[in-house]
Amino acid sequence: MFSGLADCELDRARLTDIDAQILDLERSILALRSQKRLVLERLASYSYPVSTLSNEITVEIFKHFLPIYPRCPTLLGLDSPARICRRWREITLTTPTLWQAISIYPQLAFEHQLDLCNSWLGRSRSYPLELELSEDAIDILHRTEVLSAVTSHRARWELNLSPSRVRAIEGPLPLLRSLNLLLVDDEFATEVSFPEVPVLHTVVLNDIAAASLILSWAQLT
Repeated sequence: MFSGLADCELDRARLTDIDAQILDLERSILALRSQKRLVLERLASYSYPVSTLSNEITVEIFKHFLPIYPRCPTLLGLDSPARICRRWREITLTTPTLWQAISIYPQLAFEHQLDLCNSWLGRSRSYPLELELSEDAIDILHRTEVLSAVTSHRARWELNLSPSRVRAIEGPLPLLRSLNLLLVDDEFATEVSFPEVPVLHTVVLNDIAAASLILSWAQLT
């Protein structure tokens, strides 16, 4: 009986000691949280040198970050300036020259690629476009949707690496500078015409494309 009472007293003393330790730890945590709040406030008030640059200078830096136009950056990228901070995202999304060069490659799901392509087309506003459409990037069922998205901006095309469905892009291309067209079969027995390509200066065709295409060859010489 006496042993049980002694154990009970020991447990009560131990519980009191535990409560005291908990109280000390809670006070330490409270002090640490107060210190953390002060550090966060100092960090929030600190201006990083790069953040003090004007929007114009920041845009020029971004332009040098991208491949030199008309080379195309990828549609996605973890190192994109738009992912760094809110200010940089606002700058990139409102600078059309950063969105002029678009590549569609097979690494992404079609629906994602189409959404990204439409976003880039909208962000580029009225600026000239460089488009790269890989034949392997778009399955047969979805080519019409992709071509419909890009052909609505045909007046802005500067360079086009076209898929074989060339009839979908037939017509005036006032900014087209270079055309690389390789047809893989003879489905285009009838002629396809690009009557208005005033600044076109470089054309690369295979034999099937050469037999199907009508261009103003005089301006290329």
